[in-house]
Amino acid sequence: MKHVDVLKEGLSKLRNQIWDCKTKLEIELKAGRLISEADQDWLDGDGNLVDDERVVEALENASDYEQGLEGLNSQDKLIVEKLQKLAGKGGIPSNKCSMVNGDTDNKATQKKTADHFNKIYPSLQLTQPLISSWVANEKKWRAMYEGSKESEWSAKRVRQMEHPDITEMLELWVSKAMEDGLILTGEVIRQKWKQFADITGVPDNERLNLSEGWLTSFKARNGLKNMKQHGKAASASADTIQKERAQIQELIQKEGYEL
Repeated sequence: MKHVDVLKEGLSKLRNQIWDCKTKLEIELKAGRLISEADQDWLDGDGNLVDDERVVEALENASDYEQGLEGLNSQDKLIVEKLQKLAGKGGIPSNKCSMVNGDTDNKATQKKTADHFNKIYPSLQLTQPLISSWVANEKKWRAMYEGSKESEWSAKRVRQMEHPDITEMLELWVSKAMEDGLILTGEVIRQKWKQFADITGVPDNERLNLSEGWLTSFKARNGLKNMKQHGKAASASADTIQKERAQIQELIQKEGYEL
């Protein structure tokens, strides 16, 4: 089984696990009934598989699975490990450096190393030639790994500050929605961000993860920190939609985007 197929199997099992609970809550919401704070947090957190789906899609589209995996941040690697465990294939080591050392410099030792880690991480399907290539590039891998640890926090901060134009559009939309008395949800806010990203032509590989941390920060900045209800946020009146469209189009034209 290919690496990505393992992840897809894990994702399918995860969907099945949450399907019952998510369906019941969505029925409650469609009926206009309130749900508990804990249930809302679950819908916005564990019940939201947007990050899991994004990671699987990224690795499926990667020209080289190993390089794609190496390029994931620590949070995304945890998602990979979670999906592998759900598929019954075990987790993955955090980096190549944990699998090679000064003793893995001959074929016999490299074969033993591959056999050893294949028992622990069967989904990796390691071979002696692959271990050999890692040994040959060990210094490079170690430098990259150490550098990634040091830069990970600052890189995350930079990513969260990207696309201020989309943030401005989203904040304008949220402001109008609040004025019109619409009930917002975390998922609605995420979908709106994606819609504005589509409008402005942001490539998929440059988009924010829209994680729970991002959502919490956005809510706090826009007076939504204590928002605890779900509802029909898409049921805006025709006038509201028209006003929103005009304001967003004006902002897009001002920034020089093409519709």
